[in-house]
Amino acid sequence: MRRRRLLISVGLVVGFVALVLVGLAAAAKREPAFYLQAEMAAGPGRDRLSHEAVANFTRINSVIDDPSWEVTFSADQINAFFQSDDYFHAGGDDNLVDGFHAPRVKIENGRMWIGARYESGASSTIVSIEVRLWKVPEELNTLALEIVSFHAGSLPLPTGMLLDRLSEAARREKIDITWYRQDGHPVAVMRFQADLSRPTFQFDRVELTDGKLTFSGRSTDLTAPPQPRVVKP
Repeated sequence: MRRRRLLISVGLVVGFVALVLVGLAAAAKREPAFYLQAEMAAGPGRDRLSHEAVANFTRINSVIDDPSWEVTFSADQINAFFQSDDYFHAGGDDNLVDGFHAPRVKIENGRMWIGARYESGASSTIVSIEVRLWKVPEELNTLALEIVSFHAGSLPLPTGMLLDRLSEAARREKIDITWYRQDGHPVAVMRFQADLSRPTFQFDRVELTDGKLTFSGRSTDLTAPPQPRVVKP
């Protein structure tokens, strides 16, 4: 009798664990609605939006020559670019971390969702991140990026490895980055051109609104060359 009860107990535990694992697998495979809604049919309309995204990105490289500037990307333009030949001509998925491809975005109510498909062997999932982005008041060239959520499908993921990768990428681009927590979410404070004592540009506004990402700012000095920052011991 005792052996039978033990076997029943073990069977119940194994069955419960199996159900949990099946549930986790199903949650990881669930594709976020924004990712599916970002799909666009091939055609002239998608190509036009992609070309607009490329033109806006190219303009970023020349804003330093303008006394004041503003650059806006719509979510439709970004998604069209990710699905067009323009994306693959620019290196495509080779620019992403190994295993990731087909990125998509959504912008709404001051937040931005970024997702990409991740494949490893026979398994596949959509890894997505939800962020808020704003200019830090009274700080030169300093933006804050709040990580609201990080998921594989609908399964929450720990953010530790993500924070390390973001920090490494920022420092490679000479962006000074520090972290703090707000309402339990990690927030990156990023200071651009941190290696220069005289930055060449200044952010005035950064917004995520009406399905668009907008940057505006001004050039700080169009005549004098930028000077490296000298750090005294």
